[in-house]
Amino acid sequence: MWFAVKTKPSCVYGAKHLFDTIKRSRYLPLELKHVIDPVIQSNGYFGHPENMLLTMLTDERKFIRELAVRRIIKIRNQMDLHTEVRAFILPKFNFDAEDYCDLLQTWQEFPLTEPPLLKQLSEDDLQEIVNDYSNYLVITEIMQFPCHTQAVERAV
Repeated sequence: MWFAVKTKPSCVYGAKHLFDTIKRSRYLPLELKHVIDPVIQSNGYFGHPENMLLTMLTDERKFIRELAVRRIIKIRNQMDLHTEVRAFILPKFNFDAEDYCDLLQTWQEFPLTEPPLLKQLSEDDLQEIVNDYSNYLVITEIMQFPCHTQAVERAV
């Protein structure tokens, strides 16, 4: 995983790194899974819906980008109703997921908020990203944010 993070250090790969960690841990004996699953659950910040949506928006599969845009637009339409400060609470992960998009057990039951990095994008900008995200300037700017810090790297 260290090499995966080193080769793709951007925050847009965070949910994929988390999913890869979970997927690789499924081969461990059951007694070790009982130890590491709670650790992954409590430290899996890239499994938060905001981070999942960021990763989904930059996915190479167009239908995943479309799903992310639909969810972001839905969140924006519902955000007018919420005026309180959002709470960053980690959802329960589906450790048997087949894809990183399925890590969340339920998208419907969890209070969704828009990724702060995408707030400056209009709905038209989001639709352009669906059509061709690789040439979009804002995505290139977002990709400069790391998914780790040097302090974390030292600890590893």
